[in-house]
Amino acid sequence: MATVHFLPVEKFRELGSFLRAAGLAEFGQKDEPVCLKIHFGETTHSNAVPPRLLAELVGMLKDRGVRPCLVDTNVLYRGQRATTLGHLHVAWTNNYHTLGIPILIAGGLNADDEVTVPVTGVYERAQNPWMRSGKRTMFLTLEDAYGLYECVCFES
Repeated sequence: MATVHFLPVEKFRELGSFLRAAGLAEFGQKDEPVCLKIHFGETTHSNAVPPRLLAELVGMLKDRGVRPCLVDTNVLYRGQRATTLGHLHVAWTNNYHTLGIPILIAGGLNADDEVTVPVTGVYERAQNPWMRSGKRTMFLTLEDAYGLYECVCFES
């Protein structure tokens, strides 16, 4: 049975020790690229994991010589993230460049390049699924050749 690690939203200041306890600090090998699949949000609202919450994980990976990068895919609907240039603008506006790692957008310059890209790494996304409380939920998933780590954080 899989181990589930839980970190309440109000304890995000303890994220570093949480990531280490979950084994994420040991993910990846020196000089190996690790893609952090993320949703960059929009410029009109904040429904994405803020870069400040990713900074500790990025720092842990870089300290071990791992080469992290952020990855997202263009969207199929009309909007800011429908093209790579628009998508990069959203990522920049939402301050993901402050992490100091490459940002890759899959889908081609005009979102006309449909190629399946296998990505092994951390997939992080914050979303607000329908909950009676209306509180935020964050899903963290880490996958490598040896297995899958999943974490769901509920605001309490």
